[in-house]
Order: sequence, then structure tokens, then C-alpha cells
Amino acid sequence: MELSGTTIPAGATCILMLAAANRDERHFQRPDEFDVHRPDLDVGKAFSGAANHVQFVLGRHFCVGSLLARAEMTVALDLVLDRLPGLRYQEGFTPREAGLYTRSVESLLVEFDPAPA
Repeated sequence: MELSGTTIPAGATCILMLAAANRDERHFQRPDEFDVHRPDLDVGKAFSGAANHVQFVLGRHFCVGSLLARAEMTVALDLVLDRLPGLRYQEGFTPREAGLYTRSVESLLVEFDPAPA
């Protein structure tokens, strides 16, 4: 079988690497760039079978804690963003993903403006 220009011989063992999910340049702009405000993800469908990304997927391997995780992250991020006006990457910092089976940033250096007293 040929897949994306690579021949996979009959009987070969193939391993799904989840770290490659959401990195298809045909579907995502700048797939190798970490961007929490990625314009090409439909967050309205993020926790449903209509999601256009691989995260907390539905079906046979649906994460039963995904709705709780979503609620917790919404509350936590709202609290952080409300208290840190002007939150931004530290000047000169570029987030870089790392990991083989799962991917995340190794560090996230940020700056923010002090909240008015």
C-alpha cells in the first residue's frame, strides 16, 4: 500500500502516533505552530463527534472525563485571563512542542500587565 508517498509492505506492523494528530497541513494552517487561538479549529464542535481535530474523541474511546475537563479548564482559564490583562508570550519566546506519544510545550514563558488595584 502506498500512503502519502511511502510504501507500506503487506504484513508490516504500523503504529498510530497520536503526536501526529492535528498536524495535517491540508486541514490546519501552520500545523507545527502552537497557537491557543488557532483560527482553523471550530471550538464550538470541540467536544462532539463533529470536531475537526483529534482531542477527547467520541466513539469507542470517548474520554468520559472530557466534559469535566472542559468545565475545569474553562473556569481556570477564565480566572487566569481575568486577573492577567494583556497576557502574552514573553518577548522573543516561541513555544516549541515536544514529546513522542503526546505533545505539549516544554515551557510557556509569558508576560502580563499588572491588574489595576
